[in-house]
Amino acid sequence: MLRILLSLMRINWLNYRPADCLPYACFCETVSTGFIRQPINAYTNLGYIIVGILILIYLKKTSIEKSTTAAISGLPRKLLKLFGIAYIAVGIGSFIYHASFIFLGEELDDDSMYMIAIFLVLFEAARIRKLSLRQFLWIYVLMNFAFEAIIYFFPLVRGGLFVFLMFVALGIELVARRMLSIYNEVRLTDHANLIFLAGYFFWILDKSHAFCYPNSFFQGHAIWHLLTAYAGWVMFKAMDTEYDKGARLIKDDDPFNVPLRKFYNQK
Repeated sequence: MLRILLSLMRINWLNYRPADCLPYACFCETVSTGFIRQPINAYTNLGYIIVGILILIYLKKTSIEKSTTAAISGLPRKLLKLFGIAYIAVGIGSFIYHASFIFLGEELDDDSMYMIAIFLVLFEAARIRKLSLRQFLWIYVLMNFAFEAIIYFFPLVRGGLFVFLMFVALGIELVARRMLSIYNEVRLTDHANLIFLAGYFFWILDKSHAFCYPNSFFQGHAIWHLLTAYAGWVMFKAMDTEYDKGARLIKDDDPFNVPLRKFYNQK
């Protein structure tokens, strides 16, 4: 649908300011002069859009059986809609980026990625220090503007900032779970983090051209898209456990001192 819309607009990407990654740092897949300049990397962004839509559908269908307020952070469940919207945004932004390789597409891609990472940072932080919905949204908007300004003036830090934010979210989550955690949230969060790290491994291989077949259907960056899309779904399910009416709170066990196998097999 997006391709048809852009075709009707008769857009010629070469008439616009090119992305900063050109000509040599735009991942492994060959950058063509066609309308979709990196088709494999572009179309795999559908995974993000599908996950975002599934999140919104799931939130609506399970609204009755779930609590409206998180067991630990106290944040309203409707806030998770923002996470679903962010995933749809990253799918659209990244598609435009890989289809066009124009500067605006690059900005949209990065901005939508920060929408996801900043959401995770604040959601985890709220488990340590309570945030009202208004506080969360204000900080969320301000942080997004701040990071947009940073990458505008210092474009070389684009990808690194996103990974930095994701590791900040992970660090805060590890601190939060020492204080109070939910059994299923810990299990699912760890799974999501492992999937994300696997995707990041393929991102590094592709970006560095350590494993690169430019004209192949097999693209490391496309695998990054698919794995991080799935990781987003698992992370959403982890956050959503805070809204289970029978959420199992763990106060005494320290996940740092209990082997994962034993921790996950508790009854």
